[in-house]
Amino acid sequence: MLQTFPILTALRHLTQTIEDLSKKVDDMQRQVNDMQEEWRHEYELESEETETESEESTSYESDTSEWSAQSAPATFSYKRQRVDAS
Repeated sequence: MLQTFPILTALRHLTQTIEDLSKKVDDMQRQVNDMQEEWRHEYELESEETETESEESTSYESDTSEWSAQSAPATFSYKRQRVDAS
């Protein structure tokens, strides 16, 4: 019986640690859900504002929007460029 006591203590400690981690994960999930809800609310407001500003867009604007710098993939790095140039 004395040999199993440290094992029981360790199991109790691990169980408590897992419960604490589970609570932290639940709290973080609530925070993420709250942030997503805020983002959805802001996005809906912005999209409603842009729809009311102008309903017309030129074909040039719609063609270039998918090629904007923000959406372009980063496939070539400066380090790679310097290696090739040497």
